[in-house]
Formats: sequence, structure tokens, C-alpha cells
Amino acid sequence: MNEESPNVAVTRMLLAEPADFPAFRDFITSIGTRTNLDLDLQQIESLDAAGLVKVTRRILGVCVFGPSLCSLIFSLTRLKDAERRTFSIVGDVFGNHVSDEFPNTTREFLQASLASSGEGSSARALIEDLLRHMQEREKLYDELPKLQELRPAHEKLQSYRVAMMKQQREILEHAEQRSVIAALFPTINLKYGRSVITEIQGKFTDPAHLNQISHSIELPRSELRDPVAGKLRRDAYLKAGK
Repeated sequence: MNEESPNVAVTRMLLAEPADFPAFRDFITSIGTRTNLDLDLQQIESLDAAGLVKVTRRILGVCVFGPSLCSLIFSLTRLKDAERRTFSIVGDVFGNHVSDEFPNTTREFLQASLASSGEGSSARALIEDLLRHMQEREKLYDELPKLQELRPAHEKLQSYRVAMMKQQREILEHAEQRSVIAALFPTINLKYGRSVITEIQGKFTDPAHLNQISHSIELPRSELRDPVAGKLRRDAYLKAGK
């Protein structure tokens, strides 16, 4: 029996009735930071306009990883007759939600999509419009006055950073527990040292020097501006997507 691909699995879960949003959220959390997901076009090709909107709302309500959110929504542009069926949906979602919540991730995604799109294609024109919209909006944001009295105190900002780091560690630990790949490679804690050697069949390998690596993801802007409003907004998408 062939194992289901992530794209097929995520699309199946989005279309399930009744929807199991907790399971879908766990699935996105477990692989969303490693793999950019696309919708399985074969499963959604037959959806009407209401069905496409419903799927889009479910994605917005559950997915809080910028790269996966961008790729899932943008994959709607690959449907047949997409210019008529889905371009308005994609343009509205990217222009009013995705680019506002994840500006840096969205800009990088659109620029990469623009580079790979064909000259004169309808998708290219859509991407260019979205990038132009983002540039104009960011310019308006930059021109707003910066009031010092609204700036959080250094101590509160530091406490916020510590809390966010703890939250990210918990998210990654949760994802690692559910990852099949992580289960294949045990974690080795080193007490000290700058290099490591391995014993294989009674012989030691050459020393491998340890290098520091890091990984980060862009948090939704609403997590900083108004976490409660961001959560309510996502809940509203899920309610409308039932």
C-alpha cells in the first residue's frame, strides 16, 4: 500500500466532513515547518466557488506557518480556468491577510514565484500586483509617526522575547515527537567539546567539528499587535469554514 503524500493528506483533511480541525492543526505543526505544502489539485478541481472559499477559510483558520500558508493558498492559481475561478480569492487573501500577517515570508515567496513564472502569464501579472500592493502599504506604515510613549519598556520586551522563545521550543519539541524522521535519528547530548568522533565497527571516524546552527520562523504580526484579536480572527475563519 502506497503511503499518502503530504499534499494529498492535507487536502483530504481540509475537505473532510465534519472537519477535524485539531488533527489538521497537529498535521500542519508536525510537517509545516519542514515542507511547503500544496493543495492536491485532483481533489479540489471539481469544487464550486463556495467550496473553494470554504477550503480557503479553513486554511486561514488553522495554518499559522507563513511558508505553508503562502504555498497552500497560491496553489489555487494552478487550477483549470484559475484566472476566473480563483485569482480573486488568492488576490484578496494575500492582499488583506497573508501579506499583513507574514510580510517578509510573503515577499520572499512572491519574489521566488515571480522569478519562476513565465513572461506574460496571468499568474505573473497577479504576483506583480500583489508585490506592488505590499510595497505601497509598507510605505504607508513606514510613514506613520513613531510615538515613544507607546513603545514597550525594555524589561517587558525582554520578558516577551523569553516567552516567545519558550513557546517556539515547545512547538518544535511537539513537532519532533510526531516526526517519523526524527525518530530515526536519536538525539545525542554532548557534555563538552568542539568536535565529535563516532565508532563504527570497531574503528573511529575522523573528528567532525561542531558548528552552531539556528532556525527561525516569522510569527504572525497579530501575535505582537493583538494576540487575542488574531486568535478570534482565525476562529471566525474556522466557523465560516464549517
